[in-house]
Amino acid sequence: VSTQSTWGYNQFGPSGVWNLTAFPLSPVYNAPIYVSKPFFLDADPTYRNKVQFSSQPIRDIHDLEIHAVEHLGVPLRANVRFQVNSLLWKVPGLDVTNNLTDSRLLPVVWVDLAEEPTSDMIDYLKGKLSLRRAGLVVGYVVGAFLILLSVVLVLIGVVSYFRRNKRSEGQRLLEVGDDAKKRGHYVNI
Repeated sequence: VSTQSTWGYNQFGPSGVWNLTAFPLSPVYNAPIYVSKPFFLDADPTYRNKVQFSSQPIRDIHDLEIHAVEHLGVPLRANVRFQVNSLLWKVPGLDVTNNLTDSRLLPVVWVDLAEEPTSDMIDYLKGKLSLRRAGLVVGYVVGAFLILLSVVLVLIGVVSYFRRNKRSEGQRLLEVGDDAKKRGHYVNI
């Protein structure tokens, strides 16, 4: 449902483009601007069918790429690629639009921004990775120590249990022997 306050955010058609018409942070606020991947890659085919391109979209060249450090999630290299499109429609009295039968997105420019880390950033990431490895080593050492401590405590418990049972068994035998002597039920060998 589109209302007066939300019409600028409505995509007004198939998927694959982002409507920036009413995006308040846009430098061209209220201009009919739409963003897509270059050559409408991954967009609904109806967009490509309304515009003639000199080449076809190639995923390796036209898609967004972000490479991140595995355990840190820090972007290591990024290629951000997008296409800026303007919405065109037939305007009475404007001869350039006379041949338009319906509205369509006209690609204005496509942008390819690539960023790779500097040597300072690489040194920083190496430090973070070495700290992570050190943390793993400390974790393994502490874990091994706790396991060893647990085993020692269990052994101490088992030994003390058997000692207590052995002592009480010996005391019972002595008590039984003392009882037997008092009653005269014992044999001297």
